[in-house]
Amino acid sequence: MTKVLVKLLGVDKGKFKEYVDRLEYVCLRPGVDIRLGAEVVTKSRDKIKSLGLDVADTTPKELFFALKHRLIADEKALNKQLGIKKGMSDKNTQRVADTVSRLSGREKSISLTPAGIKRILKAVPPKKTMKALRYKSLESVLKREDPKVLYGLACLIENESWHSQVHAKIRRLNSKDIQWQQVSTQAVPRKWYEKLEPLLTHKGALFVNEEAGVVCLLPVVDASHSGSSVLMLGLAMQAVTSVSTASLPYRKMALAQGYSSVIPQLANGDHPVLRSIHGLTPSWQIVHELVSKDRISIAGSESELEVFEMFWEDTETRLASIVDSMDFWVGTHYLGVASEKSPVSLHVLDVAIYILTGAEYGTQQSAHMELALWNELQSRYLAEDVLSKSLVNQLSDVL
Repeated sequence: MTKVLVKLLGVDKGKFKEYVDRLEYVCLRPGVDIRLGAEVVTKSRDKIKSLGLDVADTTPKELFFALKHRLIADEKALNKQLGIKKGMSDKNTQRVADTVSRLSGREKSISLTPAGIKRILKAVPPKKTMKALRYKSLESVLKREDPKVLYGLACLIENESWHSQVHAKIRRLNSKDIQWQQVSTQAVPRKWYEKLEPLLTHKGALFVNEEAGVVCLLPVVDASHSGSSVLMLGLAMQAVTSVSTASLPYRKMALAQGYSSVIPQLANGDHPVLRSIHGLTPSWQIVHELVSKDRISIAGSESELEVFEMFWEDTETRLASIVDSMDFWVGTHYLGVASEKSPVSLHVLDVAIYILTGAEYGTQQSAHMELALWNELQSRYLAEDVLSKSLVNQLSDVL
């Protein structure tokens, strides 16, 4: 077991050793943890060199400030390329939404079509939402605005009775009202947000609605603050992937029983849980990545996977497709450097948070890197022959 992983993940050494030893024993000692730990150290050193620093004497504190300086410069180039101006505006939010839609065009989910959502809203009007927006005519709203945005907001605001009626209506929709389609990214108009904010229990920068297949961006990000654009873009792209991943467990069911049988379960958040494999419980996110990158092969489901074209790409790779300078961040999502205090993450979203929150060295959090590193460790074990066979057996009835 490598000490590097223990420090970066912030886990209990004894429990982590027991967990890894069990996986190593089952997989005939491939040394996955040792190789991953060595890879993290080597790649992190390469990135330090790319920053123009001396690996031999660069302290974690110096790296912390160098990463922040690098991302501030990269974000300026990013904002210039996308036309994002300083301040908080609907145009900025829309540019982020448009960019995420363009970069995530291959990510799809089983979801309600705009026409299907219109049918639902007309049959079960979101009266509380409409009243807060001070609109009298639902028809006029649906003509001017994206119905998925109104539906997503209504799902956050309306009561249980409305939700029950909506779910009943969903079960009676025609097949053409539910399709396998691109996950939509939409900007919530500022005039809407200002009226609805007091009713929203959700206080983040975005929210998702799985049955509508939509990620809605709220106009709360001030581009005057460094780190905000990168963070918003990254979080939105991750949210799109999460919506796409939510449809994974329902692939075969949707084909056999029809899409209308799936949507009510998505609306209820009833996601099937995969069984534990020798103490490792796979997440659907890891399965999504493993299958998309062809690290595991689902026997007998090739034609279905070709039709739906599963896709996976890291956040930093998509950001680098916008401006070349962000190539530095490619492959950094599971990298970090241990220190006497908190680890210094090289994950682009962690660094964006360091900048945006004004975090001082020693107080920084590394949640995105920790999750990415944990997922990387699990996915590598699941790609080992013994574990992959068990996983494929589970997935054969799903994918």
